[in-house]
Amino acid sequence: LAESIQDNQTLGRAYETLAFVFSKLKNSKTVYELYKKSLDYFQKAGDIEQERRMCAWLGGDYFQEGKYEDAFVYFKRSLLGIKKPHGFLRISVGPIGLVE
Repeated sequence: LAESIQDNQTLGRAYETLAFVFSKLKNSKTVYELYKKSLDYFQKAGDIEQERRMCAWLGGDYFQEGKYEDAFVYFKRSLLGIKKPHGFLRISVGPIGLVE
């Protein structure tokens, strides 16, 4: 249904939920693919907070598997910038936290 009405927010959440299920089954390859699909749909929906959260989850999963370079890419994307269709959103670290 979400696909037929092109509800990117719902599709993002659906793929996120599927990723969680596969993570319990210890199928990391599928988890990464589903998180990345979720990330794509949140980007299409323009939901920056969910994009950042998915990047943090991906970074954490890669880190736990010892894939530190991959983890760094997603942690950096979560903290410093989300790729937008027309550039990057820049977030700088201020004295009391993240500032857009």
